[in-house]
Amino acid sequence: MARAVFLDKGDGYGFHLASEKGVQFIRRIVEDSPAQNAGMLEGDRLLGVNDENIIGQNHSEVVEIIRKGGSSCRLVVISPAPTLDLTDDSQMMLQMPRECVLARKDKGFGFVLHSERKQKTSTTFYMTKLQETGASWEAGVNDDDRIVSIDGELITSDLEHAEVVQKIKDKKVIKVVVVSRHNMLDLSLCQALRVPALRRVVYEEQSAPVTSVPEISARSSSTTSSAQVHENSTDTSTTAPSAEHLPSSRSSSEKTEEVDENGNFRDIDFTKMSLSELRSTIRLGKKRQTRDMSWAQQRSVFKDL
Repeated sequence: MARAVFLDKGDGYGFHLASEKGVQFIRRIVEDSPAQNAGMLEGDRLLGVNDENIIGQNHSEVVEIIRKGGSSCRLVVISPAPTLDLTDDSQMMLQMPRECVLARKDKGFGFVLHSERKQKTSTTFYMTKLQETGASWEAGVNDDDRIVSIDGELITSDLEHAEVVQKIKDKKVIKVVVVSRHNMLDLSLCQALRVPALRRVVYEEQSAPVTSVPEISARSSSTTSSAQVHENSTDTSTTAPSAEHLPSSRSSSEKTEEVDENGNFRDIDFTKMSLSELRSTIRLGKKRQTRDMSWAQQRSVFKDL
């Protein structure tokens, strides 16, 4: 977890600041130096200098901030851990104090205030039992976060539980700075290093009721059919098309014009006809014929198909 170390420069701080892929790491700690005596470890990542969050800043900017501190500085570092990726800025931001804006909902702010008294005059306050999708959860609070401040006022260890409740009660919106339970930073440093919390968004599935399916065009441009699907039902009912909308490729008069009185085909564009149209035309031609078509006549009819 993130922790603060205080260094007096003396002949030097006794560590090398290495920039690795834009991330600032502590390397080559000198034995019996201020850095070693303060508890800094090889491979620690630097998160803050004095009261400034340096996540995302480049090497030269961080060096300049340290130099401005003069003969001493306060560094915020975090050591490697199996569950942490020290090169991931988003993970590192979660280790820093977070400022969360809570807007009261119908069920309140969505957390239970828990206090732990370590000594007779020392109490620490936590936000526990978060309601999923509640105001605290949406604001970026994590379960069991320690409360640093409420509306800019530090929640010090000498406060009573009822006093903290009073700072929350009857308010519609509160601004809370929180930090993970095991974070070892003091309240004032947490307040200085706070970063805006990442809000959580609830995505609600919204499905518009389907009242009909798109019209389906048959091969003939004048032929359409429609089906209506009832909402909230596993069954679908289809409305039968009226007679005027029934698939009809050609009228009988059109067919008569395509076949003369002797049953011969004339001026027919077979390439634009469907199979059912073709069959109907052939049947109509056969009815008007006085005799069967010869093979030569059939071949002349179908040679272009």
